[in-house]
Amino acid sequence: MHRRLRSRPVLVLSAACAAAAVFVVCGLRGVGLEGRAARWSGYVTLGVLCLAWVLPVARWRGGPGETPPFFRRMHEWMGAVFLGAVVLHGARVQSALTAALAATAVGGAVVGAFPPERFQAPAPWYARGWWVAHLVLGTLVSALAAIHVYAVLAY
Repeated sequence: MHRRLRSRPVLVLSAACAAAAVFVVCGLRGVGLEGRAARWSGYVTLGVLCLAWVLPVARWRGGPGETPPFFRRMHEWMGAVFLGAVVLHGARVQSALTAALAATAVGGAVVGAFPPERFQAPAPWYARGWWVAHLVLGTLVSALAAIHVYAVLAY
């Protein structure tokens, strides 16, 4: 049972990645939410992004040591749900900023789907490189989301 629960976020993440890749690569126009629905889906997307930062904050506040499994599982699920929310909210890739945000979210999700713990004995360079890539992409997604919110509210 535990192994099956552990693989569900990866399956959801894989489906969301595939859908997001189609939207980003094809740049589907005329598909997506408008008006009030777009605003509320943006609020949900931002809320899920904030929840995804619970794990890093818990690690930072807790100091070195093992993070409780609840925070790891929540982080995995929020990563999968966030990517789905980005696909739903940002299906209308109309600007370079939105395309960069969607592409960065897909990149972060792909990197997040293959953590070093999923492999028997990952090479040390892989573990370090994975952490750097995941952290940089997560921070970049957050920064681009903040710029996106500012641009939407300012105009």
